[in-house]
Amino acid sequence: MKIIEAKAGIKPLWEDFNQKSRFSSFLQSYSWGDFQKTEGIESYRLAFEEAELKGGFDAKARLVGIAQILRHPLPFGKSYLYLPHGPIIDEKFDEEEAWQILMDKIKKIAKETKSIFLLAEPKQNFDQVSIIKKSNKHIQAETTLILDLSPKKKEILSQMKSKTRYNIGLAKRKGVKISLAKNLDDLSIFLNLAKETSRRDEFKLHSDNYYSRMLKNLSEDKMIELLLAKYKNKWVAAILVVYYGETATYLHGASSYHFRHLMAPHLLQWRAIKRAKKRGCVKYDFWGVAKSADPAHHWAGFTRFKLGFAPQSPIIEYPGPYEYIFSPISTLGYKAMQKILGRR
Repeated sequence: MKIIEAKAGIKPLWEDFNQKSRFSSFLQSYSWGDFQKTEGIESYRLAFEEAELKGGFDAKARLVGIAQILRHPLPFGKSYLYLPHGPIIDEKFDEEEAWQILMDKIKKIAKETKSIFLLAEPKQNFDQVSIIKKSNKHIQAETTLILDLSPKKKEILSQMKSKTRYNIGLAKRKGVKISLAKNLDDLSIFLNLAKETSRRDEFKLHSDNYYSRMLKNLSEDKMIELLLAKYKNKWVAAILVVYYGETATYLHGASSYHFRHLMAPHLLQWRAIKRAKKRGCVKYDFWGVAKSADPAHHWAGFTRFKLGFAPQSPIIEYPGPYEYIFSPISTLGYKAMQKILGRR
């Protein structure tokens, strides 16, 4: 096994390996890395070859692992390295050996970029790998809910909670109409609704440019769609759905509180589920739920909403996160500052 820096020419092999893995994630796709670059986040793509070849990477070689690493800048010229839903390593290969090879390369990147630690949040379980340690820092959701799209649409609908089915029908009867955004100009509809939702539910949004660049970059590979719900002449809800391999992911959603009685988000989700199935997806990822049914949990509301569509699906808990510390003193200072900011 050998690791190299992946160039643009191996994108098809990279995407093929990623999409066929049971640990596949759009966060490890070329398109996501390219989008991150527009946000000032540098990406490093490392690919594992099955065998060592002379003269670099052979286009006919088989990939057995990938790691797209994002460099996040910190004050004073420092940074940290982040592996979202990665690395992805062929399960036939020794994980310890793979991580040793990977870390040899990452250490060089860390030295060049003055990175103080590496944070990895893989879908794959690496608890037995000794070179990395468990971390308590999460960026991605720890748990998610995935709906199986392999049954027929009628069966998927029948397995939903009765209240969810009722709300889908209610939205139809009230005259809510669902449409697909035609161009980037329609993003303003989502942004206006998202800002209202953010104020109401007290969470922080990304910048307008973040969503605009994401939609533009992922649209180039037909990886994202913006679905909109309209009632008479008013836009009342919107969702962003990412498609990658066999999985559709409900990434972001927003709705108007004034029109909450229309149940438009329920109809939007049902339309997104049907579109995902039509595109050949076999999984619909609701992208984050609370671990438990605790009504006091800050995710309780949307967790209840999501569970209505997939009450029979188990909540999936991801392993990790894991970390490797390059600079103990700087990392300690960073974590202390995070705690202070968190209390504020």
